[in-house]
Amino acid sequence: MFAHIDLEKSAESGATLDITHPATGDVLMCENGQPISLTLLGINSVTGKRAIAKMVLADEKKGKQAKPKTVDQIMEKLERSTHGRAELYAQLTLGWSGISYLPKEERGNPKAKAQLLDFTPENAKLIYSEYTWVAEQVKAFMEEEANFIKTPEMK
Repeated sequence: MFAHIDLEKSAESGATLDITHPATGDVLMCENGQPISLTLLGINSVTGKRAIAKMVLADEKKGKQAKPKTVDQIMEKLERSTHGRAELYAQLTLGWSGISYLPKEERGNPKAKAQLLDFTPENAKLIYSEYTWVAEQVKAFMEEEANFIKTPEMK
């Protein structure tokens, strides 16, 4: 069994993350009763390794800039970091089911109607940037190698 584990290959085939409520941990469901889910590549996939390498190179180029000294500069750096993470996760997202969107100004309005969002890399960046609790779940899921390991008996 040991020799059959191919983490890189398994991570490249992807795995499904069911999105949970950030406070209760309950799996969030679509109107059709199916879980709201994301299909993700693992960070150990060839695609994941390349995306991370690109991100590291971009960060090294940005690292040559002056260190932030004011609150505004720190906030700007934090926002760039959030967008960088969203970009990475979008590159490792193969698709989703049941993801809906509300503009920030409408969140909290019980009368606002969320719209189902088609999966595109741009929409994925939007979701990961604006719904950081989803990005946190993606991070935790991707860091757990067991989510991606498939052996001949596990198919």
